[in-house]
Amino acid sequence: MSLSLDSEVAVEDRRNALRQSTRPKAIMMIDDENAEHAGVLVDVSRTGLRIRTRACLPCGSDVIVMPPSHYALQPVRARIMRQAVRDGDEGELFELGMLFGKDSGSNRHAWFLELRNCE
Repeated sequence: MSLSLDSEVAVEDRRNALRQSTRPKAIMMIDDENAEHAGVLVDVSRTGLRIRTRACLPCGSDVIVMPPSHYALQPVRARIMRQAVRDGDEGELFELGMLFGKDSGSNRHAWFLELRNCE
């Protein structure tokens, strides 16, 4: 299954869970060296999320994703599974496909339920 995203390049959808788009929401990611990286949440599923950012973080990296402000959600650990470069109005951005960490438990479901198609 392929998804066409703002370009002629098709991206393979490897997630088994249904993706739910969300209004863009600012988030912060913290890497293993405690460096903070700003990003925008693009979509969420029960197993992961997609984030656009200016930060180039390698596949296989673990990060802690802080919830958007004004949401009563706990931070979740996620692993970067794929990375793609996207050109947009803001210039070149990295799109990160992330898998929720196994230790995320019920927090990942809370993220999905709270953030899917929210106004």
